[in-house]
Amino acid sequence: MAIISLKAWYLPEYEPLSGIAQRPHDLRLAKNSLLKSALRADFLDEVTAVEGTEWFQRYLAGDTIEFYIEGSGTYTIANIDLISHEIYFIKQESINKLSPRIFFSYQNQRSETSEIIRETLDKIIPELNKKAKFTIGLDLSHRSKQEPIKLNSNLMTKLRRSLIFLADVSPVALTDDAPPSYY
Repeated sequence: MAIISLKAWYLPEYEPLSGIAQRPHDLRLAKNSLLKSALRADFLDEVTAVEGTEWFQRYLAGDTIEFYIEGSGTYTIANIDLISHEIYFIKQESINKLSPRIFFSYQNQRSETSEIIRETLDKIIPELNKKAKFTIGLDLSHRSKQEPIKLNSNLMTKLRRSLIFLADVSPVALTDDAPPSYY
């Protein structure tokens, strides 16, 4: 029976999944069993090579270690057995599936505050992109006066996949009166 080698990439911080396969893998695995929420695999690298990695040292320190495993998704390490070369993973929902986008929900009632926020974002995002490992984009909500936004719309998909959601929640109306007291 042939061993099918899988590649695994260590995820120390946010990185879009589209860019992960562009860098060299951090671990080679042979899948033993795959469950709905877990994975048991043999690591094919030498024990000394594994012990010298940054992720293994962080694992020993008690940190949560996340890997993207080729064709299977993202997992965190549950246990490692260096003697038998086994590693146990737990399925993990990862922020790496999110797009590197900022979703800005503006308001129409006080458009001047939304405009200030939008201009600030337009200045800040290019500066962030100069320093970032990946390109950050900006998506804007749109306000239809005729109908509400449908839950399965393209706009809702952008909202769910955005890395950051930013909303203009400045007050719509200001009053000088004291707020009413409730009993």
